[in-house]
Amino acid sequence: MQLLKEGLRILLWPFRFWRFVLAGVLLLAAAHIIIDQVLLRKLATQMEQIRSAGRPLTYADLKLPAYTAIDNAYTVYEQAMDMIRKEPVDASWIQYGPLVGRYVRINPCVPLREEQPLSAEELAELGAYLQKVQSALDLLHMSRDCGKCIIPDALAVLDSINGESETVAVKMSSLSCMRELTRYAAAKGLWEYRQENGDAAFDWFALGLNIADNHKGHPTLIGELNRIGCISTVLDAVQQVVHEGEVPAALPTVFTAELQKCTDRGICVRALENERVYSNEASVRMGLQAWRVLRPLYSFDLLKMNQLFLELSDTLKVPDVSRQETVLNGVSKWSKDASRFYIMTKNMVPAWLSSVHSIRRGLTVAGMCETAIKLKQFKQKNGAYPESLSELAQPFSIDPFSGRDFNYKRDADGFVLSSVGKTVAYHGKSHTETNLEWCAVR
Repeated sequence: MQLLKEGLRILLWPFRFWRFVLAGVLLLAAAHIIIDQVLLRKLATQMEQIRSAGRPLTYADLKLPAYTAIDNAYTVYEQAMDMIRKEPVDASWIQYGPLVGRYVRINPCVPLREEQPLSAEELAELGAYLQKVQSALDLLHMSRDCGKCIIPDALAVLDSINGESETVAVKMSSLSCMRELTRYAAAKGLWEYRQENGDAAFDWFALGLNIADNHKGHPTLIGELNRIGCISTVLDAVQQVVHEGEVPAALPTVFTAELQKCTDRGICVRALENERVYSNEASVRMGLQAWRVLRPLYSFDLLKMNQLFLELSDTLKVPDVSRQETVLNGVSKWSKDASRFYIMTKNMVPAWLSSVHSIRRGLTVAGMCETAIKLKQFKQKNGAYPESLSELAQPFSIDPFSGRDFNYKRDADGFVLSSVGKTVAYHGKSHTETNLEWCAVR
């Protein structure tokens, strides 16, 4: 009995201070309410500042057009891909798709160990296959006349935000479909060039860049990264042309126009803005703002996330490399040192920084393509490559990683054009990092 009394006394001892415990709970509740309201007001002020600056806050602000089959480039892509996939087994896209990829992927200036040129037998097979899918490729030309491109994957994103169950049926990933068709357009262009049809080749390259550009209708950053990958696919083929032969003295205007879009910083900035909108909308959809207990933590995180997105967007608007490096290094340092209270932002910053690096690399490859073509045309007109890039017609692209001209040197009868930017692992396979390069052997 004495032992039981002693046990009860120990258990009930904390309740002797119930007044202090209650006061502490009430103080914590009051502090939570005050912090919650202060952060909500700061968040509302930040949102108002963003909107007053003319920047989007919601998907409604993006004013994305409705999905219809009429006047929609993706409808054409879907039809073309269906035609390719319905080819007989002996000419299936599953069998020949990798062959198409290898054909356009060879980098003559920065060769990789895993890359193997196509054999004579494989080239013959590829030529026969491209003839079999010619009707599907011709269909792609119709997409140029479409006034818009609404990607079904984008609708799935919007439906998830809006909580709607009905989505447009997609037989294969929309972005994967566009990536495959970009490879086919690039392969067709390279094939035409090697059949000595230069103007037709660059028309096909322009079509591939047009498919890539239509990714800008995707409302998240993944669309921009896929766009950059598709641009690189086409320019890999163009690089082979520049390396081994001549380019038309006057490029088709359609190709020049599409290449200019590849160096458009506004498209890159819009992709980051869209990702900021998506992150805000997704957070709301997850109900984080409705969880009153965790809402201050959510608001605290969202304030920082918006701030970082605005910094990254603004620094990409102009080619101020020193500012870019300062911002990127600052954001990287913050992500390493930041408190774990920034749950979402701290985990996502590395992916955002990687995306910005990919964007800069895409701008670099497009700029090098433009410069390399000008070098080729200079030689055709003057009989030799210039001693320096300053002899080229102005304006010409600068290196997005340095803010200066690309590194250029004559190399025997050819040239080497390089950036201080680095290559990355190719298709998931590691290799020694090297500078991005374009070159010609004559």
